[in-house]
Amino acid sequence: MLLVALMMSYISIADYRTHRISNSSVISLALLLFNSGSGDVRFLWSLLFLCVAIILVTFLEIGGGDIKLIGTLVAFGQAEITLTSYLWGALWCTVLFVLIHRISTNQWSGSIALAPAICVPFLITLL
Repeated sequence: MLLVALMMSYISIADYRTHRISNSSVISLALLLFNSGSGDVRFLWSLLFLCVAIILVTFLEIGGGDIKLIGTLVAFGQAEITLTSYLWGALWCTVLFVLIHRISTNQWSGSIALAPAICVPFLITLL
């Protein structure tokens, strides 16, 4: 799990700095999650997520890298992580990062790196 945590940290920092999540980073994370877990791929959850992803991209204009990152966590993440605890954590992290953005830029508009808000609750639920 240490390698998974390091890769998620790398993705979060890169997204914060550049607002980009590379395909190679997401693929590396998927391989690390697949190897560190039970080796299962949750196809039903992945298909459900695909439907939600289409809505997110279409109506909320969330970037493709964020969607790929969430999809990787859905498909290869550990089954013992409950959806409820993850979503509450993601909500609080998102609120925190929006407030940090607001304080640091003194404006509400602008792009916000979502990878930290996606990765932090996942890592916390693994502890």
